[in-house]
Amino acid sequence: MKIQRKSIIVYYNNHENFLNSLKQLDVNIVFISKSFEYLVLYYDHYKEKEILSRLVKIKGYLSHEESCILNKEATTFNEN
Repeated sequence: MKIQRKSIIVYYNNHENFLNSLKQLDVNIVFISKSFEYLVLYYDHYKEKEILSRLVKIKGYLSHEESCILNKEATTFNEN
């Protein structure tokens, strides 16, 4: 079974509190820039509405955008 994955870039304030809140979401963080306060994360495409609706409610969230480069590299995952 193939699972579509999607990556986004998330901009935020207050590093520690924001990252602690992300642990509650079903996402995989692949890169964190503490100095520029953004991160890149992956999630299952079928959970997109749930993830994004919960993400925007986290204190410290500023905005997000699709990561075009990372989405082209690894968009599918074979589940055993």
